[in-house]
Amino acid sequence: MATMSNITTDHVPELPDADFDNLSDDVKNYITKPKQYDTIYSEIKEILNNEKSMRLDNTDLLQYFTSNFILQDESLINYLRNNDNIFNMIYTSHYIRNKIEFVLMNKLESMCQCWLMYLYH
Repeated sequence: MATMSNITTDHVPELPDADFDNLSDDVKNYITKPKQYDTIYSEIKEILNNEKSMRLDNTDLLQYFTSNFILQDESLINYLRNNDNIFNMIYTSHYIRNKIEFVLMNKLESMCQCWLMYLYH
């Protein structure tokens, strides 16, 4: 019977080279999305911390959400909700409870404005 003390490391099995191109699309997405989501979240945080956002100007944030189709990716939304408490709160309010805080804005504009208000007001 082998124990941890008498196992040798003389023989390390050789693993075959992985061919990423031969993986199915769903597996490729599963592997790459977390890194993409980290990048997207980092870019959003940069926007949230820029001078315009600090002055409660939501145009950069709104543009980013619109041009990158953020709200169309359910997995990304879940990632953001799990990693940012404020986003989770305002997303829940606007898109789950359907409650718009700034009535003269559309839902996305209101959500972006709320995010900035929570951070800087």
